[in-house]
Amino acid sequence: MTDFRADVGPDTAPEAGPDDELITMQRVSALLELGRLQEAAGELSRALARSPEDPMFWRLMSMVRGDLAEYPEALEAARRAVALAPGESRSHVVLGVALWNAQVVGQRLSRVFRHAPTSGVVAVSAPALAAMREALRLDPHAAEAHVYLADFLQWLNKRAEAKRHYELALQGDPANADAQLGLARLTLKRRPAEAERRVREVLSEDPASVQAMGLLARTQLRRRQGRAALDTALAAVRLDPANTEAQRQFRETVNAYLPVPSSEVLMTDSAFVWMRNRWRMSRLSPEMRAQVWAIHRQQPRSAWRHPAVRVLTLVLVMAYVLSPIFVPPPLGPRIEALFKAAFFAALAIWFVTSVGWGIRKRRAGGG
Repeated sequence: MTDFRADVGPDTAPEAGPDDELITMQRVSALLELGRLQEAAGELSRALARSPEDPMFWRLMSMVRGDLAEYPEALEAARRAVALAPGESRSHVVLGVALWNAQVVGQRLSRVFRHAPTSGVVAVSAPALAAMREALRLDPHAAEAHVYLADFLQWLNKRAEAKRHYELALQGDPANADAQLGLARLTLKRRPAEAERRVREVLSEDPASVQAMGLLARTQLRRRQGRAALDTALAAVRLDPANTEAQRQFRETVNAYLPVPSSEVLMTDSAFVWMRNRWRMSRLSPEMRAQVWAIHRQQPRSAWRHPAVRVLTLVLVMAYVLSPIFVPPPLGPRIEALFKAAFFAALAIWFVTSVGWGIRKRRAGGG
């Protein structure tokens, strides 16, 4: 799950302030546009040293710290913003985002493997949900608060409530791209055609949206349009080669359409999947094949998944089957028993480590 961000502007248009504050805001905005987050954080630190009572600077600081994955610092900045402006809806939105990042994203909690210290994911995420609901109490028409709350609820598998908040966001802001994409994610599995329609509406307004292009690739995979999905995901990378989100989406699309057998569980080690991958690769353009091979070479391979291990297992199987024919008694039964024990031991190790690999992937991916 990606980090959540929030609009950190004031609830109403700010009055003209001192020139140095305006200059600071311009510098911070420029640095954020360029992706120079550390420099933006330094600029904000100097601004807060001059104006420690400005909630807008604290909200900006929380956003920047969150982007830097400095979640405790982001949470502290968000709490300062709420303390300075408790009646502003956006201060509570920023607090909700910071709480979610610190207590769910930062702890790598999973919906499947609930390894929170005592109370599980639902209880740990409750403060973030409460902060978003407080933002909506202060401003029931705040589209951003509806979208963030819906995103949290969707991650918690509370789909009906998430859908209601996405729709409320669209009532207040019919062109809200985040709400449209949220509804597309909700309908992806059961109604992929509807999900694709929503995503294309967003792309018609913003053709360079990396998030929308990644979701479009997922809908195309769902509709069995694998080559189109690869083209879409790669197009997002070409638009912004330095964008880590675009690169991640392309890797995920490649691994979904052409899984590396050594990184999958059980059935993907079969000859069928290997042959299917070869057939799909043969239908790709030379450039796309080169991109896919580059992704495959980056996949981590555990020692037990090394081709030599699979060759050894095959040798054991063949030896177990053929030993009664080529090894005469009285050594035959003993050798057969030895190979039988070795074969079943290797099979048991392979099965346990395959399941362990799958569990590790689920936990590492946050569910």
